[in-house]
Amino acid sequence: MGRGAGPARVAALSSDAQAVLGAAAVVGRRAPVALLVAATGRPEDDALVVLEKAVESYRAAGDGVGLGRVTAQIGHVHVDRGTPGEATERVQSTIAHLEDAEAWQGLAALHMTLARFFVASGRYQEQLSAATRAAALAHQTGDRDIVANAESSRGHALLLLG
Repeated sequence: MGRGAGPARVAALSSDAQAVLGAAAVVGRRAPVALLVAATGRPEDDALVVLEKAVESYRAAGDGVGLGRVTAQIGHVHVDRGTPGEATERVQSTIAHLEDAEAWQGLAALHMTLARFFVASGRYQEQLSAATRAAALAHQTGDRDIVANAESSRGHALLLLG
Protein backbone atom coordinates (compact mmCIF):
# COMPACT_ATOMS: atom_id res chain seq x y z
CA MET A 1 0.00 0.00 0.00
CA GLY A 2 1.14 3.51 -0.73
CA ARG A 3 2.30 6.07 1.77
CA GLY A 4 0.08 9.11 2.19
CA ALA A 5 -2.45 10.58 -0.18
CA GLY A 6 -0.76 12.40 -3.00
CA PRO A 7 -2.29 15.46 -4.64
CA ALA A 8 -3.69 13.36 -7.50
CA ARG A 9 -5.52 11.07 -5.07
CA VAL A 10 -7.00 13.98 -3.17
CA ALA A 11 -7.99 15.68 -6.44
CA ALA A 12 -9.86 12.51 -7.41
CA LEU A 13 -12.15 12.88 -4.36
CA SER A 14 -15.48 14.69 -4.61
CA SER A 15 -15.52 18.36 -3.65
CA ASP A 16 -17.48 17.43 -0.50
CA ALA A 17 -14.82 14.89 0.49
CA GLN A 18 -12.07 17.42 -0.21
CA ALA A 19 -13.85 19.98 2.00
CA VAL A 20 -14.10 17.61 4.96
CA LEU A 21 -10.55 16.30 4.54
CA GLY A 22 -9.26 19.86 4.15
CA ALA A 23 -11.00 20.92 7.34
CA ALA A 24 -9.68 17.83 9.15
CA ALA A 25 -6.16 18.59 7.95
CA VAL A 26 -6.36 22.12 9.31
CA VAL A 27 -7.89 21.28 12.69
CA GLY A 28 -5.93 18.08 13.29
CA ARG A 29 -6.44 14.36 13.03
CA ARG A 30 -8.54 14.13 16.20
CA ALA A 31 -10.88 16.95 15.30
CA PRO A 32 -14.26 16.69 17.00
CA VAL A 33 -17.08 16.21 14.53
CA ALA A 34 -18.62 19.49 15.71
CA LEU A 35 -15.53 21.34 14.49
CA LEU A 36 -15.59 19.56 11.12
CA VAL A 37 -19.28 20.30 10.79
CA ALA A 38 -18.73 23.97 11.63
CA ALA A 39 -15.74 24.24 9.27
CA THR A 40 -17.59 22.69 6.33
CA GLY A 41 -21.08 23.97 7.05
CA ARG A 42 -22.45 20.45 6.65
CA PRO A 43 -24.66 18.44 9.04
CA GLU A 44 -22.96 15.79 11.21
CA ASP A 45 -24.40 12.88 9.22
CA ASP A 46 -23.13 14.45 5.98
CA ALA A 47 -19.63 14.61 7.46
CA LEU A 48 -19.79 10.88 8.15
CA VAL A 49 -21.01 10.19 4.62
CA VAL A 50 -18.12 12.19 3.19
CA LEU A 51 -15.61 10.44 5.44
CA GLU A 52 -17.03 7.08 4.28
CA LYS A 53 -16.45 8.17 0.66
CA ALA A 54 -12.88 9.05 1.57
CA VAL A 55 -12.44 5.54 3.01
CA GLU A 56 -13.62 4.07 -0.30
CA SER A 57 -11.19 6.29 -2.22
CA TYR A 58 -8.21 5.40 -0.01
CA ARG A 59 -9.08 1.70 -0.20
CA ALA A 60 -9.34 1.85 -4.01
CA ALA A 61 -6.03 3.71 -4.20
CA GLY A 62 -4.32 1.13 -1.97
CA ASP A 63 -3.39 3.88 0.50
CA GLY A 64 -3.18 2.17 3.89
CA VAL A 65 -2.07 5.27 5.77
CA GLY A 66 -5.00 7.33 4.50
CA LEU A 67 -7.40 4.44 5.04
CA GLY A 68 -6.27 4.02 8.62
CA ARG A 69 -6.38 7.71 9.46
CA VAL A 70 -9.83 8.32 7.94
CA THR A 71 -11.26 5.16 9.54
CA ALA A 72 -9.81 6.38 12.83
CA GLN A 73 -11.49 9.76 12.25
CA ILE A 74 -14.82 8.01 11.72
CA GLY A 75 -14.23 6.15 14.96
CA HIS A 76 -13.55 9.40 16.81
CA VAL A 77 -16.79 10.81 15.41
CA HIS A 78 -18.65 7.84 16.87
CA VAL A 79 -16.96 8.25 20.25
CA ASP A 80 -17.85 11.96 20.26
CA ARG A 81 -21.45 11.07 19.39
CA GLY A 82 -21.58 8.51 22.20
CA THR A 83 -21.83 5.54 19.79
CA PRO A 84 -18.43 3.83 20.02
CA GLY A 85 -19.94 0.37 19.54
CA GLU A 86 -20.97 1.25 15.99
CA ALA A 87 -17.38 1.63 14.87
CA THR A 88 -15.50 -0.92 17.00
CA GLU A 89 -15.99 -3.84 14.63
CA ARG A 90 -15.21 -1.64 11.63
CA VAL A 91 -11.98 -0.37 13.18
CA GLN A 92 -10.93 -3.89 14.19
CA SER A 93 -11.62 -5.13 10.64
CA THR A 94 -9.52 -2.32 9.17
CA ILE A 95 -6.74 -3.13 11.64
CA ALA A 96 -6.70 -6.74 10.40
CA HIS A 97 -6.56 -5.53 6.79
CA LEU A 98 -3.72 -3.08 7.48
CA GLU A 99 -1.72 -5.58 9.58
CA ASP A 100 -1.52 -7.72 6.44
CA ALA A 101 -0.39 -4.69 4.43
CA GLU A 102 2.08 -3.46 7.07
CA ALA A 103 0.61 0.07 6.99
CA TRP A 104 2.07 1.00 10.37
CA GLN A 105 1.06 4.70 10.51
CA GLY A 106 -2.55 3.91 9.77
CA LEU A 107 -2.45 1.12 12.34
CA ALA A 108 -1.12 3.41 15.06
CA ALA A 109 -4.06 5.79 14.53
CA LEU A 110 -6.55 2.92 14.59
CA HIS A 111 -5.16 1.42 17.79
CA MET A 112 -5.37 4.84 19.41
CA THR A 113 -9.01 5.01 18.32
CA LEU A 114 -9.64 1.61 19.90
CA ALA A 115 -8.12 2.88 23.14
CA ARG A 116 -10.67 5.71 23.09
CA PHE A 117 -13.49 3.23 22.43
CA PHE A 118 -12.42 1.07 25.33
CA VAL A 119 -12.06 3.89 27.87
CA ALA A 120 -15.49 5.23 26.85
CA SER A 121 -17.00 1.84 27.64
CA GLY A 122 -15.03 1.18 30.84
CA ARG A 123 -12.87 -1.57 29.30
CA TYR A 124 -9.59 -0.42 30.84
CA GLN A 125 -7.49 -3.54 30.31
CA GLU A 126 -8.34 -3.42 26.60
CA GLN A 127 -7.61 0.31 26.61
CA LEU A 128 -4.17 -0.44 28.01
CA SER A 129 -3.49 -3.08 25.34
CA ALA A 130 -4.66 -0.84 22.47
CA ALA A 131 -2.70 2.17 23.74
CA THR A 132 0.43 0.05 24.20
CA ARG A 133 0.17 -1.19 20.60
CA ALA A 134 -0.48 2.37 19.35
CA ALA A 135 2.59 3.64 21.20
CA ALA A 136 4.81 0.88 19.79
CA LEU A 137 3.64 1.52 16.22
CA ALA A 138 3.93 5.29 16.62
CA HIS A 139 7.48 4.95 17.97
CA GLN A 140 8.29 2.79 14.94
CA THR A 141 6.99 5.43 12.51
CA GLY A 142 8.16 8.49 14.44
CA ASP A 143 4.64 9.87 14.98
CA ARG A 144 5.21 11.89 18.16
CA ASP A 145 1.59 13.03 18.39
CA ILE A 146 0.28 9.48 18.61
CA VAL A 147 3.15 8.48 20.93
CA ALA A 148 2.15 11.25 23.33
CA ASN A 149 -1.55 10.40 23.17
CA ALA A 150 -0.90 6.67 23.51
CA GLU A 151 1.40 7.10 26.51
CA SER A 152 -1.19 9.34 28.16
CA SER A 153 -3.88 6.74 27.50
CA ARG A 154 -1.66 4.00 28.92
CA GLY A 155 -1.11 6.04 32.08
CA HIS A 156 -4.83 6.68 32.39
CA ALA A 157 -5.60 2.97 32.02
CA LEU A 158 -2.99 2.00 34.60
CA LEU A 159 -4.40 4.55 37.02
CA LEU A 160 -7.93 3.20 36.55
CA LEU A 161 -6.79 -0.41 36.84
CA GLY A 162 -5.06 0.35 40.13
